[in-house]
Amino acid sequence: IMTLPSIIAMGHSSDADAISALFERPGDAALLRRAVGLVQDPAIIEESYEEAATYLRLALESVADLERNPSLDSLEELARYVMGRRS
Repeated sequence: IMTLPSIIAMGHSSDADAISALFERPGDAALLRRAVGLVQDPAIIEESYEEAATYLRLALESVADLERNPSLDSLEELARYVMGRRS
């Protein structure tokens, strides 16, 4: 599974081959450790949140003119909740 942090790390790291190589050798523990280290980089995590915030803003803008209803309210609330979560 390719995640946003993985995609960003692949674009910024000279060691990004560790991530793409996992698709060819998913059981390789050494590759997994390298890939996890890449996506756990604080700069990669922060950039991922910034990108996700941009997508959230665009999504909310795209539904802003729709007629308000409980389903739309739930969708917006869920999107904001997911964006606000950080572990």
